Amino acid sequence: IAPARWLIELEEYEGVLALCSAADAAEEPGALMARLDALSGLNRWDECDDLIDSNLADSLPSTVAHLFRARLATMRGREGVAEGEKRQLRQAMQFAAMSEILFVAGYAESVGWKAEAFTAWRILSSENPQAPEALRGQLRNFPASMSAEASAALSKALLALQPDDPSVRLSAAYLHLLAGQSIEKFGPMAEELLVADPSSIEARRVAALARLRRGQAAEGLAIW
Repeated sequence: IAPARWLIELEEYEGVLALCSAADAAEEPGALMARLDALSGLNRWDECDDLIDSNLADSLPSTVAHLFRARLATMRGREGVAEGEKRQLRQAMQFAAMSEILFVAGYAESVGWKAEAFTAWRILSSENPQAPEALRGQLRNFPASMSAEASAALSKALLALQPDDPSVRLSAAYLHLLAGQSIEKFGPMAEELLVADPSSIEARRVAALARLRRGQAAEGLAIW
C-alpha cells in the first residue's frame, strides 16, 4: 500500500490502478482506498460509484464510503446530497480507526473541505496529543467561525512541542498577536523572526502586527 500512496502523492494515478487492482480492492481496505483515490484523481466518478457499491458490505469503511459519496455528489452538482454525506462522515469519524481518519484528513484537505479535514485532524490530535502534524493540520484548516483565541491555543500547543521551529514560532506569534494575547512575549519574538529573515513577507507582516499591538502603528506601517 505504501508504494500506492507514494504514487498518489505524485499524481501517478494510472500506476496506482495497475498496482491496486479491483480484485486487490475487494480484499484489502488499504488497496480499496488507494484505488478510489486514484479514480477520483482521474475524474472517473462512475467507476468510483461502482467500486463503492460492490465493496460496501465487505471491505469499505463507512467513513470512506461517506467521503467518496460526498465527493461524487459534489462533482455531479448535488450539493444537498453532498452536505448530507459530509454530516454522516463527521459522525462516522468519531468511531473510526485512526488509519481511516488519517486518510479522510489528507483527502478532505486535498479537495478543500476544511470542516471535514479539521474534524479529522482534531480527532487524531485527541488520540495522540504529542503529534505535531495533527496540530498543524488543525491550524491549516481552522474554521473561520472559530475564535482567534482558539487558534492561538492550538499554536501554543504546537510551540510547546517544536519550540525551535521558525515556522511554528511565526505562526504562534501571529495568532497570539491577532488574538491580543501575550503581546509582551510574542511581540519581541516577531521582531526576532524578522531580523533572522528580513526578506520574508510573512515575518514582515507579523512584525508589523506586533508593532501595532504595542502602540507603534506608524512603525508597523513603515515595515509593512
